[in-house]
Amino acid sequence: MSKRICIIGLGLMGGSLACASASRDLHIHAVDLDASSLEKAKQAGHIQSYATTMDEQIQHAALIILAVPMGAMAQTMQRLYPFLSDDTIITDVGSSKQRVMEEAKKYLKQHAARFVPGHPLAGSEKSGFDAAIPGLFANRKIVLTPHAQTDANATATVTDFWQTLNAQVITEDAKKHDEILAVTSHLPHMITYGYMPLIAEDPQRFKNLSANGFRDFTRIAASDPTMWADICIANRDNLLTSLKAFQTNLEELTKALEEKDHGTLMEAIRKAKSLCTSS
Repeated sequence: MSKRICIIGLGLMGGSLACASASRDLHIHAVDLDASSLEKAKQAGHIQSYATTMDEQIQHAALIILAVPMGAMAQTMQRLYPFLSDDTIITDVGSSKQRVMEEAKKYLKQHAARFVPGHPLAGSEKSGFDAAIPGLFANRKIVLTPHAQTDANATATVTDFWQTLNAQVITEDAKKHDEILAVTSHLPHMITYGYMPLIAEDPQRFKNLSANGFRDFTRIAASDPTMWADICIANRDNLLTSLKAFQTNLEELTKALEEKDHGTLMEAIRKAKSLCTSS
């Protein structure tokens, strides 16, 4: 593939991509609203050129990577469309795939066949370019969800790009991806959003008497609010299904505790442990 890459959005994900790609001798053009982050990235040698709006340099990119929040994806595609060349390949790093595929068909029009939806199973609770991690994607899974109309050469190019960064590429159906991620990623975040208000009265007191479990919750809860609100809405139906199932399980545990039902509690814990040890 050509060595010219355009990254749109230079936050944690886009910034980490820029850092990792620069070390592979790729020419990186970045687009972001934050000029200070762009200049910082250029001074560090992570990108070679940049713009705060879509510009003609996009036309020279062999691969465009959309690393913007889910809520900004549609608008970004609309603004990107006039600058696309016929052979340009596009991918993204969003956490919900069905929604972004629908937006690509609507706003990228004839270029939608060269859009390869992608989702790196990597990240951090931190956000912004300053949180970028050069090795964020190394040895991590990258899920691609091409559909029947996706150009095979485009999928191959995106696969090759991620493998260049030492990532493990897997493919999955977009619907199945969203169903699974609702349980493994999006639901845990929702649970922390309901949990953290319990410590609001005296946060420091709770932190002083906390262990690893509490730190895991606070790490997840510290994620970027805009990004995660967008993700939850984008995968709304699947997330509601998993959230309601969790509520049912929680009600059963609450009832067992109220009734001092030691056997039911033991069985619930045993089942949970068996699933952990078999994973």
